[in-house]
Amino acid sequence: MMPGETHSAAPGTAADLSRCQGCASLQQNLNEYVEALITLKQKIINTDNLLTEYQKKCDELQFARRENSTLHHQVEQMLQKISPLQKCQEELGSLKAELEEKKSSLKLYQDTHQEYTRVKEECLKTDAQKKKLEAKVKKLEEAAVKQTQDFKQLKNEKKILEKEFKKTQERLDEFSKQKNEKELRHIGTQISSDSYGSIDKSSLFAA
Repeated sequence: MMPGETHSAAPGTAADLSRCQGCASLQQNLNEYVEALITLKQKIINTDNLLTEYQKKCDELQFARRENSTLHHQVEQMLQKISPLQKCQEELGSLKAELEEKKSSLKLYQDTHQEYTRVKEECLKTDAQKKKLEAKVKKLEEAAVKQTQDFKQLKNEKKILEKEFKKTQERLDEFSKQKNEKELRHIGTQISSDSYGSIDKSSLFAA
């Protein structure tokens, strides 16, 4: 029975029964129609939910795209900033290497300077010893010169003494010769006197 229809005949007749059967069929169709509507409504609701979810996903995708674009732009900006930073890091690496080289050179210079200082001190010590030796050699040379002068003086004095000794020896020899001659003459005179006295005594005894 469709909505709006009224029951005009009294119940209990064949027409009523036929109408009841039609109503039951109509009610069944109506129920099926309602169920179909409910199903369709549920499908519409589900479709609307899907559309809403899809729209949400689309919005999220758009937001993600905007975020991606923003991030991409930020990444490009960071890369632009990082590029000089990388260059600075490369320069820093070069500077570090140069610094290490300078440190090595400085250490080598310090070692060389220490070696130079040590050698210089040894040279100063050697110079001091050299000066001492030179002073000693100078003293020895002065002593040698003095000894040479003393030797020359002694040699000259020796020559003078030898001359004086020679003269004195000659004088002594002359004096000794003269003395010997006097003694010989005296002895000869004494012998002559003794011989003359002996002759006179002999002639006296003979007479």
